[in-house]
Amino acid sequence: MKSFFPILFIFCSCFIFSQKFGEYYVTNNNDTIKCDILKHSYERLIVLENGQKKKYKPHEIKLFSVFVGAPVKYVSLLNNKNQFYVERIKGKLSLYHIDDWDFYTKSIVLANVLVKDNKIIKLRSNTSNRNTISKLISDCPTVLEDWNNKEKYPTENIERVIESYNNCSKN
Repeated sequence: MKSFFPILFIFCSCFIFSQKFGEYYVTNNNDTIKCDILKHSYERLIVLENGQKKKYKPHEIKLFSVFVGAPVKYVSLLNNKNQFYVERIKGKLSLYHIDDWDFYTKSIVLANVLVKDNKIIKLRSNTSNRNTISKLISDCPTVLEDWNNKEKYPTENIERVIESYNNCSKN
């Protein structure tokens, strides 16, 4: 009896935890389908739905969510349906990332992608993107001024400036 309650507690915790972070995908018709995601990449999704294996490409669905230590949302962008992007920040200026081939290092690197007004801007991994980001946030003078102060916003911390810009544009 002493070991029954701890085992029951662990079982219930695992069950509740697995329900909270369910895997799903959203069709182009905005239908949310719960499923088991068997394999995913930036170009393809393989799911197990109602006992059947199904394959999807980015142009066939809007997004999918998978639990990899934490929930991760992959989306297909409106102007680029060739690959899935990992959604980091969603707003007037959105941040996504994707694995990309770097010709300089001849290896796969994490590439940041910004989207504003349905325009996709891929940030270069080997150069400073300060000028590109400055143009995108120029309609919010306070954030632009802070961004130009390199001590307040280091170049490698673009998440913070994007969140500040999105908060500024809400006001």
